[in-house]
Amino acid sequence: MHENDSQVDRLCQILDAAQIPYWRDRVNLAPGDNWRAEIKRAIREGSLVFLACFSDESRGRAKTHMNEELTLAVDEFRQMAPGHKWLIPVRFDNGPLPEWDLGGGRGLADLNYVDLYGPTEPAAAASLVTTINRIMGARPLSPAATMAAVAEATDATRPDMMRALTKDLLLDGSRRIELDELVTQEANRVVGVLKSDAFGAGPIAGTSNQQAGTVAKHAHETWLLAAPFCASLRIAARWGEPALLTPWITGLRRMTEASTTVMGGYQALTDLRRLPATFSVMTAAVAAVSDRRWDNLKVLVVDSSVAHSRAGGAPLALLELTDPYHAFAQGNGVAAMLSYAAAKDLTIDDVLEELGQNGKMQSGSTPEFNWLYKALQPLFADQMPDDATWTTEFERAEVFVGILAEDTFLTRPLPESGRRWRMGYWFGRAANNMYRIDSSPITAWAYELERDGAMWAPVQAGLFGGDVERARAAVESYSEQFNKRASERW
Repeated sequence: MHENDSQVDRLCQILDAAQIPYWRDRVNLAPGDNWRAEIKRAIREGSLVFLACFSDESRGRAKTHMNEELTLAVDEFRQMAPGHKWLIPVRFDNGPLPEWDLGGGRGLADLNYVDLYGPTEPAAAASLVTTINRIMGARPLSPAATMAAVAEATDATRPDMMRALTKDLLLDGSRRIELDELVTQEANRVVGVLKSDAFGAGPIAGTSNQQAGTVAKHAHETWLLAAPFCASLRIAARWGEPALLTPWITGLRRMTEASTTVMGGYQALTDLRRLPATFSVMTAAVAAVSDRRWDNLKVLVVDSSVAHSRAGGAPLALLELTDPYHAFAQGNGVAAMLSYAAAKDLTIDDVLEELGQNGKMQSGSTPEFNWLYKALQPLFADQMPDDATWTTEFERAEVFVGILAEDTFLTRPLPESGRRWRMGYWFGRAANNMYRIDSSPITAWAYELERDGAMWAPVQAGLFGGDVERARAAVESYSEQFNKRASERW
């Protein structure tokens, strides 16, 4: 409808940028043309895709030229072989598609449609561009070009775009290079910021609360920086195969390396460089553990190591360098602010205003993990739509990562001093929220290990070196400390 001109213009801009030729009556009809005949010709003579756009304005009209055009398109579609993709409905709002008979018991609503509105529009547009290129038989645009065609992604839309593009590319063997380039490009973007002066500022002026607020805002921005990579990683950890995960493995290792290099500046800010790797490790853990993809968990977060000065230059496992506490070691009150703001759906400025009024806030005993829990939840919303499922899966993954970190600690070679220093600290929400020790995730993992013994799936996948006794030692050591901490809190 005329009222939707700006939305149709936007769609055409996306097609133009993607170099997809299209026919639109307002653009392609010349003065004096028989418009009905020209529209029929455009529909029937060699068109490879028909985009039928719907809105509240089109639904509100009982009689429109669009209905005539759609009737022609449906007649054309009925002559095509079953399963042929040609007619694609596009919605400009969340209203229903009209009940249009496509023949063979099919209706318009039975076709997959594209939603070009709201916060998911860029991801949907990226998927549409990829689909049209595939139908046309043309070489698909590179992921970077696809993202450019949909316009520069904002922080809010970039994760959805990365998730959609990863889904499109992951299982298509002919597009492995494009997928690698996409993930590498995103990892490079994160690493570039981590190595920049963005984290070296300081000192920070103001009261202690104001200083914490400044660092908390920076932490939130750092999460937004990491979120697109995490959105892609979540898909890869669930659906990829170990041999295909190299770009994510490399990206995660490079983020960890960048976060541990010495940088001058205000330490509460420089420590935040740990956050992208921390979020990535937890994303991979939740995705892999929930789907029991032990093979992917192993290659993503267990097998990699990074040289570290605290170990005399010897390599340390990622799990010893990425627990949430590392990022807030010097940020007094920062994690509490982030956790409280996320739980109450407030901005950091809102929290500072509350603190100015009543001087206190409730953030729980493990605000670092609580913030991680709240920040990651939207990435998993389609898989775990309710809070109860998300809580269960997050805490199961949190504890399993803790067991793996304990195994890394126990098997690290003894230094000359004869004493190992614990560097990874994975005791978070599960220990804090456990009302009864016998119902905790650690109890469930211990039971599963004793039930299955050497046939325990994580051991069979090569975790704990494929050694059931190593697994038992890690579970027992972690359980002892977990239960001690849980008892102290309750």
